Amino acid sequence: MTETGQSMRGRRGRERRMGEAGKSAVAGGRPRATPKPAPSGERRGPADLSVLPALLAATGELQALVAQLATPAGGIGRDRRHVTYGAMPHGAKTFLAAALSVASAQRIVWIARDSEIADRVAEELAAWAGPSAVVTLEARTALAYERSELVRDETAARVAALSEWHAGGARILVAGVQALVQRTLPMADLEGEPLVIRPHTRLAQERLLRRLVDLGYESVPEVAGRGEFARRGGIVDCFPPGQPLPVRLEWFGDEVESIRAFDPTDQRGVGPLESVALAPAGEFRLPAEPAERRALFEARL
Repeated sequence: MTETGQSMRGRRGRERRMGEAGKSAVAGGRPRATPKPAPSGERRGPADLSVLPALLAATGELQALVAQLATPAGGIGRDRRHVTYGAMPHGAKTFLAAALSVASAQRIVWIARDSEIADRVAEELAAWAGPSAVVTLEARTALAYERSELVRDETAARVAALSEWHAGGARILVAGVQALVQRTLPMADLEGEPLVIRPHTRLAQERLLRRLVDLGYESVPEVAGRGEFARRGGIVDCFPPGQPLPVRLEWFGDEVESIRAFDPTDQRGVGPLESVALAPAGEFRLPAEPAERRALFEARL
């Protein structure tokens, strides 16, 4: 075959393949719609899914389930009725839990098998119910009966979660089994109304320092982690568990003149704060009486 015949045959093959590709792009005589890419500068935020559980909460089926789960007049005990939903996909469980919290107007505790599942459940519940409605109790890295030093950031995060739950700030608590069995503060030590400091509040600096020590804060030269405080003249830096950044309180006499958040890496101020709430710094607090402290120390020997 000559070179011209080979080129003509190759051209006919290409035309035939292009024709077949054109036919496959047509469905029912109509060309397929090609999705248009979003503009390069356009960014869309996460969809608000918190309105969907309210729709399910208004249905008769869910209202009947809430009636079955209602606590009897005698309180929680043997008379409490238990309802089990089987063969339910995992994604539907979180949606149902969010709807139950809306329909029953009661708080829910979700117990997960491990920390990984708890984190995934908390993320899904935050999408259904809103981030402010969900709080997660994380487990400490130290295992049971393991002699290891407590990580202050871990204990502070657990105290912050329990304080928010105790104060009623969240409707759903998510925790793994390990997080639940680890010892923590009794509910009586979680103050319902912690000390809240605002600018122009009359508060002696010595009184605040004693309160920080009683709450388990550690005095350090420079605040870098949660549960620490430092004093420099008329300035007190502290890092409460419930705050994303440490705070700096500046005094003028016996009055708190200003409260500002600062970056612990370079100790520079970030911005003013309207208030700061001081929660316990750790899960283990020393008793107030010296005799009780001595008995606790001897029991640990």
